[in-house]
Amino acid sequence: MKKLFLLFLTACLLQCTLFAPKAKAQVNIQDSLALMKIYYATGGPNWINTWDTLQPVSSWSGVTVDSGRVTKLVLSYKNLVSSIPPEIGNLSELEFLYFNNNQLSGLLPSELFTLSNLKGLDLSHNFLTGFISDSLGYLINLNFLNLQNNQFYGAVPASISNLENLQTISLDNNFITDLPSSICQFGLWFSLTIGNNLLDSLPSCMLEMNYSGLHISHNNLTKVPIHVNGLYYLNNNKVTFEYLEPIAEIGVPISHYSPQDSILLPIDTTIYLGDTVVFDSWAGGLNSIYQWKKNGIPIPLATDPFLGLNNVSFSDSGVYSCDITNDSVPGIVLNRSRIVLHVTNQVSTSEIQIADKPIMIYDANSQATGKKSTS
Repeated sequence: MKKLFLLFLTACLLQCTLFAPKAKAQVNIQDSLALMKIYYATGGPNWINTWDTLQPVSSWSGVTVDSGRVTKLVLSYKNLVSSIPPEIGNLSELEFLYFNNNQLSGLLPSELFTLSNLKGLDLSHNFLTGFISDSLGYLINLNFLNLQNNQFYGAVPASISNLENLQTISLDNNFITDLPSSICQFGLWFSLTIGNNLLDSLPSCMLEMNYSGLHISHNNLTKVPIHVNGLYYLNNNKVTFEYLEPIAEIGVPISHYSPQDSILLPIDTTIYLGDTVVFDSWAGGLNSIYQWKKNGIPIPLATDPFLGLNNVSFSDSGVYSCDITNDSVPGIVLNRSRIVLHVTNQVSTSEIQIADKPIMIYDANSQATGKKSTS
């Protein structure tokens, strides 16, 4: 009887051990405190789908815990406000951080760049500002970076070259002025989105790169890459047919390269009665067709890249422009920035020339150079 009782007790204990509910894993205290700081610093009680801080951390919306450490924090579309607190740097095992589509503002805390395990960082669609820190280069495991639709300004740091695993950068709708040449180290599968910024040029090495995707629309670019395997958006720049011809040839849709902003620089100049002036509207390409206009009306036979006006009279005063098309690039007309020409007979004594009259030649950069004609 005693043996039967012991066997029964052993079976009960074994059953309790095997089938009793397991206690929830403990979350690292440093991580727990960091989450609480983030919660209150960014208006947690007013979030959409807020946290119940009396419940275990692993049950909080957007928090992923692995082996007691927070590895993923997804707080998108939650109405986070104010700035990101420095305690974000205490989540040292974090691999994915998504704070996109909120109301965050201010500078990025330097502690953010100590999260060397980060693979994905999305802070897009906020009101964050400041330079993009050179410390970005410490995020050596990053393969996805999205900072679009913020107020970042200045140059992308050269330290981006440290991010050897980086495959996608999205920087649309900021105030970025420069890209470093070190960005050219990324290979065929690299995708760059940097539309609607303040870029006047790209590193020369980028013009020879091959991309899986490139979005550079709404900048001030005149020279662009022509080797893109995926989606390519380059509309609303100042690109001429020198680049548009090969781009159209690889099949980029018309809506991705058209329209372009006016090319070359505007001119507003005064010429003396009887002088000669030459204006330039060169737009590159092998199949470009030019039509000069005065006050919006086509000038007969004025179909060359250059417009020369000899022995100018008062009737030559007006606004000149040039429309340029190209048989190889359908669906787009390039417009030369307008030229305002004034003709005057008022010459100061210091500018009177006894024998020769100058020919004023305006090149593509609107710089006038005077050359004498032989009389």
